[in-house]
Amino acid sequence: MKIARAELTRVRLRLRAPIATARGPIDSREGTLLALTTESGLVGHGEALPLAGFGSESPDRTSETLSGLARVLLGREIEEIDALLDLVEVLAPDAPAARAAVDVALFDLAARAQGIGVAAMLARPERPRTRIEVNALVYAEQPEIVAREASAAVAEGYRTVKIKVGAHALEFDEARVAAVREAVGSEARIRLDANGGWKEREAEEAIARLAPYRIELLEQPVEARDLGGLARLSAGSAIPIAADEALAGGHAVDEIFARNAASVLVLKPAALGGLRASQRIAARARATGWGVVVTSALDSAVGLAAALQLAAALPGPHLAAGLATGALLDQDLAKAPSPINGTLSAPDEPGIGVAPQREGLARCALGSAEEISA
Repeated sequence: MKIARAELTRVRLRLRAPIATARGPIDSREGTLLALTTESGLVGHGEALPLAGFGSESPDRTSETLSGLARVLLGREIEEIDALLDLVEVLAPDAPAARAAVDVALFDLAARAQGIGVAAMLARPERPRTRIEVNALVYAEQPEIVAREASAAVAEGYRTVKIKVGAHALEFDEARVAAVREAVGSEARIRLDANGGWKEREAEEAIARLAPYRIELLEQPVEARDLGGLARLSAGSAIPIAADEALAGGHAVDEIFARNAASVLVLKPAALGGLRASQRIAARARATGWGVVVTSALDSAVGLAAALQLAAALPGPHLAAGLATGALLDQDLAKAPSPINGTLSAPDEPGIGVAPQREGLARCALGSAEEISA
């Protein structure tokens, strides 16, 4: 079944409220929606919403790269998905967001052609999970407010809450973590994400101060390029260290394993080049005895559905996925899956299980689509 047409639409999605990170606030997501259509009329979707400063290319470069890749894909057979993805990796090695859009669109098409979900395709010969535990992201700044958010999340059925740290003084972050621990009790898990906001010595002090609050894991305590610091922290930390931004693009994967620079890997398909690349890293982590967390990059419903398919396909043991982010968007391309009792259900529909809706696309589109055909 050949790819006959591609359509590229620039989009911008506003968040309900800015999210504070150590790299600055995030108030919107911008990038390109990709639609690939076969000769028989099947359509597969993928998206590239690069996050500036988080290891991805710019939205403009993403759009340019996707336009070139789409032309290469025209006339190709979707059954040759591995060969196509190999080609995309060669042609766009430094454009992980663009590669992810192509990867997801191809998997969406291939699974739809077989009448199955992408998770079933990825998990073969095993069966994918139908429900995936997710963490709650509590992002208020004031200790009393973030504690109320965490308490409400636990009351809704979440067993893991995640707090952004590193954007404030350590004393303030400790007060926030302490308030959350008191609010959620001893059974709930707390994970932290510093987004590379500390220097190595600052991270050492933070770990010493925060470890007594029984932290499940700490994501990216130092900047992505400081793999030596990440490795030294991981070797001596009382809190399990997770690599996140250090993985972006996939270029440092070998070095992270060689240095033993983490014990958990945060897999964002949107930043790693897609589902295939993420699945391969997950297999390697499992063989090494490391944990993995499948996480959204504040994706639209399209990217979120794709990441959910990956999480459903991966073998255990399972850590709560960071995929309960759909409600953070004020605008979206489709209806995002909604958590129930701290879990998400994998869609029953073929492909990734989600397609952009006309109304959502009209609200988010930045101008007319670029159509490319053979």
